[in-house]
Amino acid sequence: MSPCAFPDPPHTPTSSHDEHAVLITARPLLSRISLGVGLAGAGRVEEGVTLLENLHRSLRGHPVSEIPSVLPGVLVDLGLAQALAGRFGAAAEHLDEARSLAASRNLVLLDTVARQNQGCLALYRGETAEAIGTFRELVPVVPERRREALRTDLAEALLAGGLIEEAGRTLAESPWRDGEPGSARTLVEAGFHLSCGDHRAALHLARRVRLRTGRGTAWHRLASRLERVALRAPGRPTGRVRASSPSERRRSTDPGLPRSGPAAHDLPLVRAGLERALAHGDPSSALEWAEGLRPAAMARLRRGRSAPPPPGTVDEPVRERLFASLDGRAFVHYVAAEHRALALVAVAGRVHSVSLGPLLRIRRLLAHMRYMYTSTVTEEAPPRVPAEVGRALLDPILPLVGARALVVTGEPYLGDPPWGLFPGARDRPITVVATARARVERSPARDPRRVLLAAAAGPEGAGTEVRALSGIHPEARIMRSVRRGRLLAALAGADLAHLAGHGRVDENAPFRPRMELSDGPLLPHDLTRLPSAPRTVVLATCWGGHGFLSGQGGPGGFAGALTSLGTRTVVASPLPVPDGPTGEAVHDFHRALREGTDPSEAVSAHLGRVGFCCYVG
Repeated sequence: MSPCAFPDPPHTPTSSHDEHAVLITARPLLSRISLGVGLAGAGRVEEGVTLLENLHRSLRGHPVSEIPSVLPGVLVDLGLAQALAGRFGAAAEHLDEARSLAASRNLVLLDTVARQNQGCLALYRGETAEAIGTFRELVPVVPERRREALRTDLAEALLAGGLIEEAGRTLAESPWRDGEPGSARTLVEAGFHLSCGDHRAALHLARRVRLRTGRGTAWHRLASRLERVALRAPGRPTGRVRASSPSERRRSTDPGLPRSGPAAHDLPLVRAGLERALAHGDPSSALEWAEGLRPAAMARLRRGRSAPPPPGTVDEPVRERLFASLDGRAFVHYVAAEHRALALVAVAGRVHSVSLGPLLRIRRLLAHMRYMYTSTVTEEAPPRVPAEVGRALLDPILPLVGARALVVTGEPYLGDPPWGLFPGARDRPITVVATARARVERSPARDPRRVLLAAAAGPEGAGTEVRALSGIHPEARIMRSVRRGRLLAALAGADLAHLAGHGRVDENAPFRPRMELSDGPLLPHDLTRLPSAPRTVVLATCWGGHGFLSGQGGPGGFAGALTSLGTRTVVASPLPVPDGPTGEAVHDFHRALREGTDPSEAVSAHLGRVGFCCYVG
């Protein structure tokens, strides 16, 4: 459990004399806050909740509740304690009230703590992707003294999502206080053993940390979480051997299909199903299991259905509907199994499994590509990527797909490649999707009637670009030096939107790109306020497509936020873009779009060579 929510004692040097007197008289009452937090942190959660609930009632109408930080601070701690006790409804109400009070009283740090506790609530409710997203957004804004609690919360969420290597990296990179590095190092080592398949060693190390840390502490919870992952990991010996019946043996050789319900979101189980299907030479079943590797994307699709499938039923297999939707294209899902990278290729009515080689080699090639790209791109020169990356990802599948257009998705290790820069993909229409179902359940296209052309204050070419595009879209609404509030309002009323400006990525939050506007940065999270989203969005910025596939749990970044709101197509670059060649390419792209060309074909013909991709939700 996180430390007490009060970032500082309620009394400050600027407090009035009356406030100081009230605090002195209320000291016995306020002392219960630390006691309640301590009880919950020691594992006596129900006692801590009861004490904090009684304190909350006692504060209503008490003079000390008028001091700005007191009531929201109690609500933040009470909400987290209730989340730990499984009282999710009450926890959500109290955390929402805490954030509302913090906002009205300009208590920025208390609002940050409340957001962190909302992330914990999402984690305990099983909404892993939402928890990961919340914690990642908070990394660059929390103060140093709270960063340790946030990092352990993030590592726990990553473990819950089956992202063992990411959790280990989070622990390894974190700055720990004196006395804590031992726990961090031990858990990093345990995660390493687990990722290598040595579940017994991982279990031993996780138990060592759990037994030497206090019950209810963040380290105890984190070690317990890793222990549970190790216990249920595929391939772990149970310690007992019994004879199996013939029917059981037949079932054990059938990889089966994933079922809906809680099991469908259990990533270690999904991973086990995928690897089992591949081991039995059943790529069709592997394709079905691979859908469960992006739980956030699947949840979004299910929320969009008019009638969700009843619990316990089998999700309708995607294979046949996928083939019906491809229209002569090939579908490629890049996955990992047993430390190897593979491509599941659905083409011409069959699904194939193609080995790409050791996963570590593919990861190193992709990391080298990102370094080469960002170090060679300039304002005028088009970027370069190492040819061996394209050969590693595309050459093994070319004998199967031929000259067909591609629909691709993949696990986060794939990152967000600039597909149009690879030799095997130049002039080839490529659509990037979150899952196969995103292709199957996509909404039909329609002609844009309302066009928005918006430019930020910089760079200088943004305004020039928008003026040039107005010649192609004479009916468009044009906005220059746009501000955040006006832009969000305009986006809600557009069918086609083109945004030009500076895009950046914070080194401390690589999955949190931003676009610089006149009154501050626009973040992907800001787009969630939109009541509706344009059908097509073109982001003529650096990093506009970053995070779509590399985001943990589901599509991230601007492209992920927009497709989750209903945008059908996002055209953006996952990496920096050169200003010079991009302007002319964007102009030609819009002209092709206006003439009715499919967006993926227009991207391959004009924007792929400067690093842009076509993302479809």
